Amino acid sequence: MIRKHVTFTNVTLVLVFVFAMSGGALAASKYVITSTKQIKPSVLKQLQGKAGPAGPAGPAGSAGEKGAPGAPGEKGAPGEAGKAGTNGKNVVAAPDSSDCKAGGTKFEVEGSGKPEHVCNGEAAAGGGFPETLPAGKTETGWMQSAKYWPESGFGQEVLGVISIPIPVENAAHEPPTAHYVPLKEPTAECPGSAEKPTATPGNLCVYERSGENVELPIKFFNGKFEEEKISPDGGMISFKSGITTGNTGLIAVWAVTAE
Repeated sequence: MIRKHVTFTNVTLVLVFVFAMSGGALAASKYVITSTKQIKPSVLKQLQGKAGPAGPAGPAGSAGEKGAPGAPGEKGAPGEAGKAGTNGKNVVAAPDSSDCKAGGTKFEVEGSGKPEHVCNGEAAAGGGFPETLPAGKTETGWMQSAKYWPESGFGQEVLGVISIPIPVENAAHEPPTAHYVPLKEPTAECPGSAEKPTATPGNLCVYERSGENVELPIKFFNGKFEEEKISPDGGMISFKSGITTGNTGLIAVWAVTAE
């Protein structure tokens, strides 16, 4: 027969057994967290980490393709009319010689009180161009002579004219001596060229620049048609055509120097 005695030892053993059984059951249970709402806010705050430092910037990407043109915008409203400008002022001109030795004209914007004077040029010594070319001075010019012979032109005479604007003569009233200079054949009296015509004092030099079917020699005539002479204000040259039919022509430049 078993005795039923309740003692401190028996009670302690029973409690130990019960707690052991309860702890095993709790350890074997599983809890799955599917939302942060299941976590206490104060605990959740402790679990959140601080943001780390920003990383270095990445390399720039390649340029994208050019986009298609956009649709035209709507027509804008007309702008406001501009304000009317002020009327311009007239320029008044009047003869005036107060500031000009040879007379002139005064121009002034109406009401400005600031006139501008334009003076006439003074006459050259002697009243304009000199009567004759001063000693040592040189004049130059062009001469052209051409003719077309449709038939039987060989040996026909062709004339050219030389006009000297300022007459040239020496103290004895003798005109210059005329010379014809073919291409690249300068002389002591005519040391220049068709590009740079010159003449020694007392001479007229005619430099050939281009010629077509020109039969030499070249002859000179003065105003009285005297052969081998030239007038103080010019004269003529004469040459013969060197071809039966076709063009005949001479282009020349001349220079004359007074003595």
